[in-house]
Amino acid sequence: MSKINKKKNIKQFEEIVKDEIDDYAYQDRNLLWVTIPNSVTSIGNFAFKNNKLTSVTIPNSVKSIGKEAFMDNALKSVIIPNSVTSIGDYSFSSNKLTSVTIPNSVKSIGRDAFDEGVEKILIYYII
Repeated sequence: MSKINKKKNIKQFEEIVKDEIDDYAYQDRNLLWVTIPNSVTSIGNFAFKNNKLTSVTIPNSVKSIGKEAFMDNALKSVIIPNSVTSIGDYSFSSNKLTSVTIPNSVKSIGRDAFDEGVEKILIYYII
């Protein structure tokens, strides 16, 4: 279902997503923000790459974040939920990150997952 916010000329849509967001699912869609439903356990490779995301809510049901999943966006901060165990290569690369919170449930972080486009970043590990 989609609707247009006429005041801001923003198109808003909702899609039914079951347990995973497929590879390339929302790549190059000019998305500004996204709320991922609690039913999702996996975010595929390149799923939200090259959008204009300034905000993303990742639920506690997600276990893995694919490579380049959120690359090339405008995210300033990211909180990885306790359920996540792996973060793929370049997942959050080329954003505007200044703060990342990573729980101790994360066992693997891919190559340059939080690299590029970062002037100064504070990474918090929850132990």
